[in-house]
Amino acid sequence: MFEEIIFGVFDFIKLLIPIVLISFVALKIGVNLRNKIADKYDLSWVKSALVVNLIFIFIILMSTYLFFMFVGFSLAFPQEAELEYTAFEYVLMVGIALIRILVATIILSLALLFFEFLSSITISMQKKGSVFVREIISVIVTSAIFLFLFLFFFSWTAVGLFVYIFYGFVQELPLLSLIISL
Repeated sequence: MFEEIIFGVFDFIKLLIPIVLISFVALKIGVNLRNKIADKYDLSWVKSALVVNLIFIFIILMSTYLFFMFVGFSLAFPQEAELEYTAFEYVLMVGIALIRILVATIILSLALLFFEFLSSITISMQKKGSVFVREIISVIVTSAIFLFLFLFFFSWTAVGLFVYIFYGFVQELPLLSLIISL
């Protein structure tokens, strides 16, 4: 029992390290971009953070979608001419996916805004230490809270987001499948 707890904490820390590194790099890039946008357009912290979130998340989701579409297109077996998609159908597919990606971007941006607010509160609560150390501590705390919520409460969101973006629907599971998966 004690070993399982130790290994569980160790695994949690192994998952936390890459999230902290990615979050810290995003913090450094995002803060500078947010400050520039806030100064240029005279926006508040919340509005400028939301704009930066929308830009980053849209770029990440759209590039991921296009990458997988390109990989699928390049690895697909040749079909008969009447079964192949036309150029218009490919553009239509990307256009419809663009709408789904915009919806997912808005939802993820609002969720990310919560964690940015939490990180901002964590930085402001710390009075001693350099800005760099306070930022690292706030990223670690916020990333740990994110990972805890993601693993234990919202583990279905990654698969649901994938299905929604790539297939365009989120269908309810039958109650029996849900009970079996628990």
